[in-house]
Amino acid sequence: STQFSIYKDFAINNNGTPSDPDDDYVTGNEDIITITYNPEQVYVSRACGYKTIYKNVVVSVTNDGDNWIQLIQSVDDIQTVENEREAHFKIYH
Repeated sequence: STQFSIYKDFAINNNGTPSDPDDDYVTGNEDIITITYNPEQVYVSRACGYKTIYKNVVVSVTNDGDNWIQLIQSVDDIQTVENEREAHFKIYH
């Protein structure tokens, strides 16, 4: 699985010391999206080698009690990602 942190109203607080980035911290409402999948290697050709197809893809958001992401919806019923140029999920906020 893979996780992404996505922020609403993202900002970096310099903690009153703009010349010292070591004490900076992120503010905003963080939602964590988790994508789980089963990768499958498929042989394309001798010139191209292999490509990866992601099967049984599930996208979920961790419930933290203050989620700004309202809904994650699959574009279609097929939970396989083969073409990386197409949208497969929609995230509503």
